[in-house]
Amino acid sequence: MAAREVLGEICQIGIVVDKLEPALGHYADLFGLDRLNINHVDTSNGVGGDFTYHGEPVEVKAKIAWFTKGAVEIEIIEPLSKGNIYADFLEKKGPGIHHIMFTAPSYGESGDILAKSDCPQIASGRMQESVFRIFDTTGLLGFYSELADGDPLELDEIRNLNNS
Repeated sequence: MAAREVLGEICQIGIVVDKLEPALGHYADLFGLDRLNINHVDTSNGVGGDFTYHGEPVEVKAKIAWFTKGAVEIEIIEPLSKGNIYADFLEKKGPGIHHIMFTAPSYGESGDILAKSDCPQIASGRMQESVFRIFDTTGLLGFYSELADGDPLELDEIRNLNNS
């Protein structure tokens, strides 16, 4: 019998940085980018919502940039508030790969299977018309795993990276 697919295809790599602006220059240079998509999270002002961390409601402020390389979105996150999954990661581990997002065959069922497999859900939230859940798969896979369901984010701004 074939193994059952729980996670699906990789669709995003999330990277936490301490300062977004300098990181944007590095990514632009290394990946040959002319522009990046930028979004802001501020749950205290209704930009994002229902964020939880270890099962408790949490306020999150962050700047997020993203671009697509092949079929994978690269998301760069600068946490601007404390006490959330992104800020705690940065404080404990420093800048680096935070999560990998997968296109789960079934958002709800895949999440339930992960939670029952010693990979507890440690964060969740909503951005625009999309919901997400982050699971602690570090013991099994070496990184957090994220599942999302809904529409792709609409961008707040486009950051042009060349001055021409």
